[in-house]
Parts: sequence; C-alpha cells; structure tokens
Amino acid sequence: MTKKLLLIPSLLFTFMAGAQEMNWKDGAIEPDTKNGAMIVPYGEFSNFKIKDINLFLYSVVIEGKRIELETPVPTELQTLFRLPSDELQEAGEAPEVKEAVADASAKAQKVTSAKPAIVSNLSNNIAKQNGLMKANGASDDASVKSVENFEAASKAFVSASDKVSNDIEVIKQARVKMVMLAQQDFSHAQMVTNLPVLPKNPSDHYKTMTDAYGEVQDAYTAIETMAGSGNVPQEIQDAMNKITSTLKVIQDEKLSSVYGETEFLYLGLSNKKNFTAIAPPVQGDGDFVNYNVTITPSRTNSLGPYLNPQTFDFDIPVKGGWKADFSVGPTFSFGDGAKDEKYYFENTGTDGEATLKQRDNGNVVSPGLAAMMHFYRRSGKDFSWGGMMGVGAGFQAVDDADVSFYTGLSAVLGKSQKIMLSAGVSFLKVDRLKEGEYAVDTVYNTANVTLGDVTEKVIKSSFFLSISYSLTNRIEK
Repeated sequence: MTKKLLLIPSLLFTFMAGAQEMNWKDGAIEPDTKNGAMIVPYGEFSNFKIKDINLFLYSVVIEGKRIELETPVPTELQTLFRLPSDELQEAGEAPEVKEAVADASAKAQKVTSAKPAIVSNLSNNIAKQNGLMKANGASDDASVKSVENFEAASKAFVSASDKVSNDIEVIKQARVKMVMLAQQDFSHAQMVTNLPVLPKNPSDHYKTMTDAYGEVQDAYTAIETMAGSGNVPQEIQDAMNKITSTLKVIQDEKLSSVYGETEFLYLGLSNKKNFTAIAPPVQGDGDFVNYNVTITPSRTNSLGPYLNPQTFDFDIPVKGGWKADFSVGPTFSFGDGAKDEKYYFENTGTDGEATLKQRDNGNVVSPGLAAMMHFYRRSGKDFSWGGMMGVGAGFQAVDDADVSFYTGLSAVLGKSQKIMLSAGVSFLKVDRLKEGEYAVDTVYNTANVTLGDVTEKVIKSSFFLSISYSLTNRIEK
C-alpha cells in the first residue's frame, strides 16, 4: 500500500538525520555522511534508502516502526511484462505499414509515368462535358495543372507517410528493447547507457502526413469536378484509393498511444528516482530504529532463477537522550565499613564477671544482592558511562536481612542485552559497639549484659563493586 504524506512541515527535513544507504549491487549498508557512523541522533529523523535497485523489476517494502513503504511495479509495465516474447518481437515491427506506404508510392509513381495519357484523357472528358469537339488550349492547361497538383500532393503524402512509418518502426522497436531492459537487474547508470533513442517530434511528421492527405483529397476533388463523376482516370483513382487505405493502416497503428506508452517507459527508466527505494522518516526517540526490508522480484517473462525474494532487517542505534535501565546482581563491599564488629566475653576468674574483648573479623569482602537503576546517555555504541543507585541486602536469613544502599558509576556494556559493571560507595548496616555504654577491656556482669546488648546496627560507608545483567524486552512503538 503506497502512502502519500500530504502535509509534511518544511521544518521536518531541517532536523532530519542523514540517510543510511544500502547499495543494492554489493549489499553494503553505509552510514550517513553527517554522523560518520550507523547511528541516529536522539530526537532526529532517520531515513533509509536502497540505491541502484531497479524498481521496475523489484517490489520493495520497507517497514520502519509500523511505517510501511511499498513500490509496486506500475500497472502499465505489468501489462507489458505479461506479453509473450514472440508477441513483443512482432510488436517491434510494422510490415503492414511499410507495405502500404510502398504500394501508395507505386501508385503515385504510376500517375507520374502515365501523366501524358492521363492529361489527354482528362482533356477529352472535359471537352465532352463542355460540349466541345476537341480540347482547346485552356482545357489542356487545366488538365495539366490538375494532374500536376494531384501528382505533387501524392508525392508529398508518400514522403510524409514514409517518415511516419519509420517513426512507428523505431518507436515499436524501442518499446520492445525498453521492456526487456526494464526486466534487467541494472543500475541507473547501466540503464541510461542502454536506453534507445526515440524519434523527435513524431507528431509533427504525423501532422504533415495528414495535411498532405488533405491536399491529395482536394486535388482529387478538383479533378473529379472537372472530369465529371466516373470520368476520373483509372491511375488517379487507384492512387487515391491506395493513399486512403495507407492513411487508414497508419491510423490503426495508434501512433499517439504507442508513442505515449513508449515515452512513459523511457522517462521511467531514465528517472533516477525509480532506482532508489526510500523509507518514510522514523524519529529516533527510543533505543533503536529498526527497518524490515522485503524485496520481491516482479513476475516477468524473463525472470531468472537467480532472482529470489529477500527479506532482512537491521537496527540503527540511537545516540543521545537519557536512558534508565534496571538490573539485579551481586555486590561486593570492601573495607572496615563493610564489616560487622565482633565481640566476646573473656573469663576473669570471678564468677558472674567477664571482660569484653573485640574479635578480629577476617572477612575481606562483604557480599550482598542489590536491585540497581542505571541512568546514562545513549552512546550508540557497545559502551556507555552512567550513574547508578541501588538498594539491596546481605546474604542473611530473611528475618535478619538488613537493607543496604548503593550509589556510584556504571559501565554499560552492550546495546540490547546489557551487562552492568558498577563501582562506588555502599551504605551497609553493620554491628558497632554502643559507644558511651560499653568499652573494650571492661569487666561486666554477665548476668546483666549479653553480647547482643553491647552492639547496635549502624550505617557505614564502604567501597563496592558489582556486576549485573539487565534483562530487557524489545517493544516496538
């Protein structure tokens, strides 16, 4: 279905990104020259076109985010393509026209060769018609003049009709050649090089011929008036009949229609736009602009087995604009701020009393699990820098899990399915000695104090690293 955009603001093209191009002959998709890469700047319009593809031979459909472009073969050409090859070859010749012109020429020549006898016959007929005993000088002059007029008009008609006959033959042969050319997998340059030359202004030749026929008819009418009905010399009657039949044969060829059809072919095959399939513009307001292309050879008589339907799609990444992705993955916090402080009671030898001691925590890494949000500007590449925030918990029992917080930077790897490498500051809830209430190396009554009493949960900062996976869904707008 061909869609026409009736109202396109002129400013639309001011903000349009350079078109991505595919060369049909080598199949390579080239980036636009404006950006130098296969990207679409965020908010701008992407355009994709296939160059040097013969749209008379191929039907091209390009879909870009629900926007469809179809370039079907014109109906006129489809009709021509369905003609059998033998019919096309026959249509390239006009033997009946040439034969008719040759016969008309022969009859006109007979008038010339028999002119003295024709003049004498006319003079006698005129004399009888006027009641005279013999032809006088005036009658002879009138007869000579009338025959000369008919002779000249006949020769003019034959000459003009011969030119029209040549035009018809050239036009029909050109049509045959161009129909065959339209079925070739040619580039625009190849097509233009092979196009035949059409006759210039065939309608002028046709008008000259019809004007000449009018003069022949006037000359014949004058002779008929002078000689009387039924007394026109046989040679002139034969010539007039043949000229009239020749005109009818040429008119039956419908020169105007044939030339118009052929000129349509010529203009179509020489127009570079018919060798470029252009997709409608698609705004790059997401992560990608996707194009799905279907190329189908048209059904023609010369269609070879090497011309097969092709379907492919590809993504053009968008550059710019802020993007937020979410991921879940393990975190690894480092430093004293990520460790719980460990304590124990040491016996003093006195019943009910113990000394509070601190135990070394040898854990180098404190693992956890976090849900993170990553925000960054699209780079159009497989790598982007951005910020991140997250919330998580350590690997404890559900009842004991403590909420932790993360903030820092992320390296985003990939375009569709992304790996996030994050680093920054983590804020974890860890056990710390209750300052002001308890102190290390202090003796306490164990009947009144337990280890759970000497510590409390506080939030401490530490350095963390994380690797996570962003599972995304492909949603087409």
